Amino acid sequence: MKVLLTGGAGFIGSAIHDQLAAAGHDVCVFDRALNSRNDILDHDRLRTAAAGCEALVHLAAKVGLEVDILDIDDCALQNDLGTAIALRVAAEEGISRFLYASSMVVYGEGSYRCTNHGSVRPPPRQRNDLDARRFDPRCPRCGDDLIPVLVTESAQLDPRNS
Repeated sequence: MKVLLTGGAGFIGSAIHDQLAAAGHDVCVFDRALNSRNDILDHDRLRTAAAGCEALVHLAAKVGLEVDILDIDDCALQNDLGTAIALRVAAEEGISRFLYASSMVVYGEGSYRCTNHGSVRPPPRQRNDLDARRFDPRCPRCGDDLIPVLVTESAQLDPRNS
C-alpha cells in the first residue's frame, strides 16, 4: 500500500516509517525537516504528495508551546489548520484510511512520584516558584519536589496548553 506519512522525520514518525517499510508498504515522507518546502499548511504540495496514496498517517505538529505563550498562534496554526488541511487532502484524494496521532502533551504534566506520598498528580506551578526560577513541580501535600516517572498510555488525560 502507498502511504503518505506527514512528520515522518520525527522521533515517532521515523519509527513508524521503519515499521511501514518493513511491512512492505511504499512510504512517502512529507516533513519540513527533510525538505523546507514541505509545509503542512501548503495544500497544493501536500495534495501532490498524496496523489495515489491509499493511506495518510498524520504526525506533523508543533509540540507544546515551544518557548512561551507567544508561540500559541503558530502552534494553533500548525496543529489545527495543518490537521484540517491533511483531512481535506485525504478527502480530495479519496484516501479513506487516515491515522492521526497526538503527542504526550495530552497528559499535561505527565506522571510524578513523591518520596512521601507515592504517585501524585502535579498541580499547576505557583507564581512565586516561577518567579524564583523553580520549575520542578511540587507535591501538593508536602511541598517536596516531585520525581518524574514514565507516562503510560492508561494515564489520565490532562491537556493544559495544546
